[in-house]
Parts: sequence; structure tokens; C-alpha cells
Amino acid sequence: MRVYDFAQTAELLDAARGERALIPVLLASTCGLRRGEVAALRWRNVDLVAASLSLTHSAEQTKKYGVRYKTPKNGKPRTVAPPASVVEELRLHRLAQAQGLLKLGKRLSDDDFVVANADGSPVKPYSIRQNWAS
Repeated sequence: MRVYDFAQTAELLDAARGERALIPVLLASTCGLRRGEVAALRWRNVDLVAASLSLTHSAEQTKKYGVRYKTPKNGKPRTVAPPASVVEELRLHRLAQAQGLLKLGKRLSDDDFVVANADGSPVKPYSIRQNWAS
């Protein structure tokens, strides 16, 4: 496992700014979310007022079954308190996501994924890793 130091993390965040990878990078680097937790996070699990993320599911991608949603790695949900800067980025992301979906004739709901494709469909955990590596 590769761990970034502070300078590398800052460089990564700067590089991700303005890209679709920003929210996954923020959630992983500042809140400690695993890629499966990022892929499974829904807006109903995000409280922007109380600044908390409830991690109740994780996405697992397999060759045989595709993507399935299960309990987190240790089997227990957990709550994370994101920094104020991440909460603000999530607010901006939610607004942009809602505007993008409205153009497609769809309303953003609490059941939608925080990190999703432009059409609102869920991302695969492997795609988060591939975007991170590129």
C-alpha cells in the first residue's frame, strides 16, 4: 500500500481540482474512505448540516457477479466527520450533480450516489482506482 505524505496529498488534490476525481480523492485522502465506500456512498448518508458521513455500505466488484453492495469491511457501519472544506466541496458537488441530472430530465434524490456517472448511474469501484492512477 502506498501512503501519501502531506505535500503529495496537496499536490494530488490540486491536480484533481476541476476533475471528476476530486470528490473521490477528497473522501479518501481527508476522511479515510476506502474506494468501495466511496462508490457506495449515497446522499441519504451525507449530512451536510451536521458534517457527517454514515458509511453503511461498500461496493465490491467481482468478475463473476459484477458490482454488489455489502456491509463495510469490518461488518459494522461507521460515521466520519469530514473537515469543513470537504463539506463545502460536497455542497458544490451536490449542486453540480443536481444541475447535470436536471438537464437529463432527472431529479437528484437522496437515493442517488454521491460519486456517480453523469447519468446518475453508480460508478464501479475499479473505475475509481483507474481514475486515481491516471
